[in-house]
Amino acid sequence: MRYSVLRSHAEFSQSEMWLGRHSRYAIELAIASQFAAKGALPGYCALCQADSRFSFRPVAEVGMPNWREELTCPGCGLISRVRLGFGLLLDLLDADTTPRVYVTEQASKAYVWLKRRFPATVGSEFCEEPNKIRRMFAYLAGLWGGEQDRIRHEDVRALSMEPQSLDAIACFEVLEHVYEYRTALAEFSRVLRPGGVLVVTVPFVVTEPASILRAAIDEGGVVRHRLEPEYHGDPISGEGVLCFHHFGWDLLDAVRSAGFADAGMVDCWAPHLGFMGFTGLLIARR
Repeated sequence: MRYSVLRSHAEFSQSEMWLGRHSRYAIELAIASQFAAKGALPGYCALCQADSRFSFRPVAEVGMPNWREELTCPGCGLISRVRLGFGLLLDLLDADTTPRVYVTEQASKAYVWLKRRFPATVGSEFCEEPNKIRRMFAYLAGLWGGEQDRIRHEDVRALSMEPQSLDAIACFEVLEHVYEYRTALAEFSRVLRPGGVLVVTVPFVVTEPASILRAAIDEGGVVRHRLEPEYHGDPISGEGVLCFHHFGWDLLDAVRSAGFADAGMVDCWAPHLGFMGFTGLLIARR
């Protein structure tokens, strides 16, 4: 899988992602139009290692789908940004060992796929409400086709794992909901071994050097909105989760300050593999 890693806003401004953006947009728009009636793009899934038909929901009139949240492979059941993140993990982890991986979700198809590929995988949810935990457990059991371990509770700001106990962490669409995200990054650094891999996806404003703080929490614990409140869907409960951050390139500085030796944003544009648009995927080495 061919991709490039951009380590700063300056690198981005000289990259194919920026210089070739008009050509990419034209191709993506043509693809969206050509395959809209079928709602599926033929290609090859690198995770399934098989031909696939990546599904997407056509946009009314002439519009561009949100590719990072679409292009679901019917084989593995995973959307574009998750498939890309797992593809990078497969490239970077030693397949001859049993990597210890933590993924910040458990009641999901992503967790089930990763657990089957790497049996030492641990997943969790940020939830202690009994009724919601029961719903999560039932959903997870349905994905497995039978009962599984209990739903594990973890707060990414204070993980229960031992220092340097993990080989990799996958964190998809979580950090934007964590006001103290720098604390979470420090925790990721603490529990990863030297050389360990961090893969993260977040809402990322690729043209912005600095992140946008949409809401803050004051000293009294009250949420203060700076912009119109934005809530992201919860696939289990249907309730929205408040988004505090839209990240910019300074996120990389925060990752490095947390103890990571290297960090960058991944550019992988490969329509035949079901990767288009910009995934907002960050990769870092401890």
